[in-house]
Amino acid sequence: LKLGLFTDSNSLFYGGYTHLQLGNLFLLGSIASSSIFLSSVFFMLILLSYSRTAYIVLLLFLPLILLSKKYKPILVLSILITVFFLLATSKNYLFTKGKTLLGNRDVYFSYALSSIREKPWFGIGPGNFYFAASKRQVNFQQNTTTAHNILLDVFTENGILAGVSFLAFLALVLIRAKKTKNYYLLLALTLVFMVDFSYHYLFFLLAYFILLGTSTN
Repeated sequence: LKLGLFTDSNSLFYGGYTHLQLGNLFLLGSIASSSIFLSSVFFMLILLSYSRTAYIVLLLFLPLILLSKKYKPILVLSILITVFFLLATSKNYLFTKGKTLLGNRDVYFSYALSSIREKPWFGIGPGNFYFAASKRQVNFQQNTTTAHNILLDVFTENGILAGVSFLAFLALVLIRAKKTKNYYLLLALTLVFMVDFSYHYLFFLLAYFILLGTSTN
């Protein structure tokens, strides 16, 4: 454990990028757990990860999970803890020199949209987002190998035909999925994939397609 609770761009776990994926793992653990105690432990670990992606998805899911289990007092307490913690350590993700609030996602999205307009039908080829970004970047610090959004990556690298097919596939699964715990895990990972590059990690990608299969008949 790296005790960097109040240092810029760090967490209790590690500096750099590792804490982001730990935050996403803790997020899945908090949703999957049937124990109030374990959910609370995962909740605190998510806070300590300083993963903004995990924060956003957690805040979206917290009312849904806790209200569905009728833990309203815990919901109120969790929200208060979250607000206090984020305010107390806000420099780690709002006022740090290491990263901006959006983490350059607005720039990465613009790379993707510009590339889609240039080569709309069949894209630039799988794994080639880096080259599309390199052509458009102005600031050296804003280079990337991904749009941090799985849909934009599919549309950019494979074109509109593949993108629409993939989007229709996801929509069909989410609409027809049984509302079980796997469904909520799938929904959480889908939201993570919309704002983070976790799908570039094999574990998360395999877990995602397993959840896609197990959430439907």
